[in-house]
Amino acid sequence: MCKFKSAIVVKDEQEKSGFRLLMSPFTESHSDLEQLFNLKDGARLNYAKVEFSPTDFSTAHQLETYKLEIDEDRTPDWFNDEIKDRVIEKMTSYIKTIIINDERKTLLGGQWILGPNAQIGTATNVLINICNGGTITNFVSGTINTFTDGDITTLNGGIINHFHSGDIANFWIGTITCFYNGTIDYFGSGTINNFKSGTIDQFDDGTIDDFRGGTITNLNGGTINTFKNGTIEFFLGGTINTFKNGTITNIEGGTIINLNGGTINTFKNGTIVNDYRKK
Repeated sequence: MCKFKSAIVVKDEQEKSGFRLLMSPFTESHSDLEQLFNLKDGARLNYAKVEFSPTDFSTAHQLETYKLEIDEDRTPDWFNDEIKDRVIEKMTSYIKTIIINDERKTLLGGQWILGPNAQIGTATNVLINICNGGTITNFVSGTINTFTDGDITTLNGGIINHFHSGDIANFWIGTITCFYNGTIDYFGSGTINNFKSGTIDQFDDGTIDDFRGGTITNLNGGTINTFKNGTIEFFLGGTINTFKNGTITNIEGGTIINLNGGTINTFKNGTIVNDYRKK
């Protein structure tokens, strides 16, 4: 799998540097880049596939942590130390332009890396590869690939692929592919495909496909397709299609279609359609 930031170095003696550096903000796949720039390599190896990456995502906002690697078994003969140094220089210059570690009222389009001091007002149609902290007040549309830490005041759309830690104050619409840990204060709509751990204080609407662990303080509405483990403090409304394991402290409303296991401490109101627990 290709890593951020992927590029292809094409031998070109007409260029002063001796090569052309090809990359795109929209893909980290070398196969995509080959198709995009209509490249077909032969036995002479006219181009090299490279990756300029930080040692860890948590240091992506620190230029000094980046290293250049060849993403293939063979290295072209012409790709010498001088060419390598020039490629590092060019890719360093590009990465420097996309790192934000200060205040920006608006981000409109583009590829970005957010550092711990970033303060973004509104982000629209953006591609944030890595967010290592800071604050986004209003995320309207676009994609965040890896969110390691930070705060989002309002999530109004877009996709977050990997949310590792941090806080979302208001989740109104959008999709989180995998939520590893962190806090959602208010879940008003949208979709979480895989919730592994963390806390949702108030769940009013929306969908969680696979809840594997963590805590929901107040479940007032929405749908959880499969609840595998974790805790619901107050189940007041909404639907759980399959409850496999975990604990519900108080049920005062809502519906569980299939109850396969787990513990219910207090049942005051609500509906359990199928109770498969051993009597």
